[in-house]
Amino acid sequence: MSAAMSATIIDGKALSATVREKLVARIKASGRPVRLDAVLVGNDRSAAIYAENQAKTCAAIGIDYRLHRLGTARATTTSPDACSFSTTKTMCAR
Repeated sequence: MSAAMSATIIDGKALSATVREKLVARIKASGRPVRLDAVLVGNDRSAAIYAENQAKTCAAIGIDYRLHRLGTARATTTSPDACSFSTTKTMCAR
């Protein structure tokens, strides 16, 4: 057995706010647009909610967010198997 470990309680909301403030400052200081491209494959509702939360967070801190869907009725490429590196690279370059 190892020596007794102590736990440190953190304030997650305060930490999150600090991280977001630093990101906003870095984005503004860069003088360049920042973009996050995400690829959602299939119809997993949990993954869709995660992507929606990514979009909200990006909007709040000034990051352009683009969601590309594969393997859904709303997708331009309908097969999840079509998610090759080349296809994804081309899709995100738009």
